Amino acid sequence: MPHMHVRGKDFTYTAVYPDGHSEIVLRVPNYNFNWQLVYGMQDLLRLPKGTRLECVAHFDNSPNNPANPDPLKEVRWGPQTWEEMTIGWFDYTLDGPGLRRATVLL
Repeated sequence: MPHMHVRGKDFTYTAVYPDGHSEIVLRVPNYNFNWQLVYGMQDLLRLPKGTRLECVAHFDNSPNNPANPDPLKEVRWGPQTWEEMTIGWFDYTLDGPGLRRATVLL
């Protein structure tokens, strides 16, 4: 679940494997604060020991961003919507005998 506030522009999660190759596992090219979504993998993603998940996000603090509350104001980290943050949440489970994919009923 990528999380930013109103200046968020895009967010990408990349798996970097122990052998050095990498693959994008989630790309949100048009991040929108009003669409705080949890993304699920269609197929399970098995990551070998030593794999890193890297999250890269960009912000738009310009007057061209209609969601920007004040493009002239200095922006600092903070939990309030007029401040900014980047959090790349993800869920995982350890592989092992007897584990199976969970079913979520909504």
